[in-house]
Amino acid sequence: MSRLAPQRKPQPGRDLFSFDVYHGIVESGFFKRGDQIQLAGGELVVMPPPSPEHSASPISLRYRIQSLIPNELIVRGSQPVTVPPNSEPEPDLCIVRRNADHYKSAHPGPKDVLL
Repeated sequence: MSRLAPQRKPQPGRDLFSFDVYHGIVESGFFKRGDQIQLAGGELVVMPPPSPEHSASPISLRYRIQSLIPNELIVRGSQPVTVPPNSEPEPDLCIVRRNADHYKSAHPGPKDVLL
């Protein structure tokens, strides 16, 4: 991932990415399949690839949690959550309110996320 270096703190005077610009970059095909990029605080952050252990744990937990929560809620894993004004993390697990289109038209936002 030499094209982008991870940044942890915004630098003074630096332009931050908006949701529209971030989604445009992703849709343009600039990133390759498998690139682990997330929008955090307006910055593009390169995430390390998950280890097999890291990948297996949320999958197992996801099925266990789903069986324990009410039907109005769903467990999502490694999928974006929109956090205004300019973050779109991909948590390993989150519990969200179920919606009519299963989040096909928009990622869940703060009002949808319970955990």
